[in-house]
Amino acid sequence: MLSLKKAKEALSQVTKSLPSDTIIKRGIELFNFGEVHDLLETKQNHYYMKVSGTSAVYELEIQISSPKKTKVICNCPYDMDVYCKHAVAAILQIVFSGFINRKDKTKQPELSKILPSVSQKDLVKFLLEKAGSDPRFYKELTIFFSQSDSKSRASYLEEVTKMYHSFLDEFDFIDYQTSFEFQKEMNRFLDQAKRLYPIKPKEALYLASACAEIALEASMNMDDTNHYTMDDLVKDVLEMIRKSVRKHPTLCDEIFEICLHLYQNKATQDFGRSDDYYDIIICLDLNSKQLKRLQKVLEQELNYAKDNPYRMERIIIEIYKLFKKFGQSKKGIDYFKKEAIYANSRNQYKRLIQIMKQIASSSKGKNSVSSLVKHLFP
Repeated sequence: MLSLKKAKEALSQVTKSLPSDTIIKRGIELFNFGEVHDLLETKQNHYYMKVSGTSAVYELEIQISSPKKTKVICNCPYDMDVYCKHAVAAILQIVFSGFINRKDKTKQPELSKILPSVSQKDLVKFLLEKAGSDPRFYKELTIFFSQSDSKSRASYLEEVTKMYHSFLDEFDFIDYQTSFEFQKEMNRFLDQAKRLYPIKPKEALYLASACAEIALEASMNMDDTNHYTMDDLVKDVLEMIRKSVRKHPTLCDEIFEICLHLYQNKATQDFGRSDDYYDIIICLDLNSKQLKRLQKVLEQELNYAKDNPYRMERIIIEIYKLFKKFGQSKKGIDYFKKEAIYANSRNQYKRLIQIMKQIASSSKGKNSVSSLVKHLFP
């Protein structure tokens, strides 16, 4: 029988987040009684399995990129700890089945060995038969292998929005139990975007950004104990966008449109995520038209934020950063002074001055700070 100590050691190989001893002990019981079924590694460190619980059989997905970034998804309703007893049992099964720390690190899942030896005729036949009985698979194949970009950002957003609305009750709310199925559907869309990314990065970004927008909106209409489940999805989309800035500079215009749209989204602002999208925008090589548009949006947002000192503070700093990036620090400082004084808050003004000093100091040193102080206190 597996001890609590040994179980913790095994769990720590996969994730640094450990649930309570009570949950671990219950997971050990499930593992010892052989309640983990159909363990499958679909690609390296990406596992699916089923675990028989007290009242139902639950499906789990576990993705291991590093012990600090392990993603554990179970469709059970439990959410009182970092993960449930079913996940404990599943992780133990992965570890003690020899998947972790195996000697052959380059070992591929079985399917990767089989497919290269399959004839094109047989593979096409199988795909057509599978697509004929699975509408989702048919749609994804069509998008993936079509020779041109087939869908717009608006059409992807419409598709994800339609799915989201199907989960809302009569009060436009997603209840606790329903939220788990909704989360599963959202992850399915995001997984589709990740598969599409190597072939069609622009369409992948369109789909992923639609997922982020709906995830944030849905978080405002979900049970308070479960809305945080969308946070990992939003972070994954942000990482995809940042990756695209580095790898696909030709998508600058699309990334600008996506990030500007999400920056203005009310849910994005309410959850404090707007800065993430602004930081991406400010890193792009923007043309004059985009610069003017961004400045106009910032000024509009500043006007909307007159009754929200914290939001106003962030936007003033963002406007200054915009001017500063394009060699117009003096203009940015003048704008800062005007708006900070207009805010009619001495404490806020002092705080903004300190932040501005930090910005100047981090980029150009003491001379820049001295210059900034002279402009602020002539």
